[in-house]
Amino acid sequence: MAGMKKSILIYIGIIMVVSLAIVIILRAGSHLEAPASLGGQWQIQAPEAGLEGCQGLPPALPASVLTIQQSGRMLQLHFASQPAHEAFAGRLTGLQFEAITKGNHPLIMHGSLDRQTQPHTLTATLSTPDCPAPITFVGVRQSRALAGSGGH
Repeated sequence: MAGMKKSILIYIGIIMVVSLAIVIILRAGSHLEAPASLGGQWQIQAPEAGLEGCQGLPPALPASVLTIQQSGRMLQLHFASQPAHEAFAGRLTGLQFEAITKGNHPLIMHGSLDRQTQPHTLTATLSTPDCPAPITFVGVRQSRALAGSGGH
């Protein structure tokens, strides 16, 4: 009988320790927020003018599609008209992001997400040492059904 009481007390003690650990974990993580979602395809609307003489820009930028792959705060961005090895690598902070390419003509992209619009939009600038001024463009998120109809 004494062995049974000891086992019950140990069992109750283990349950109390596990319950306390769960409460501590829930309180510690209650302030955490998932990063904003940028993943998917974005239809780019960019100006035609001002692109002359800018080397390293993705071909057909004004009518391109930007694909963003996201893992947490880390981003991979790729224009449809851009060679895959020249993709951007970047980081998301809040609703702002920054990304850069590697290569002979590095491109730097700064942008932000606007979740107030439907569909969501992003506004970004592309800059390269070869361009006299940054190029601003707007991306409109494509619906998943539309983005998935590309024949992949």
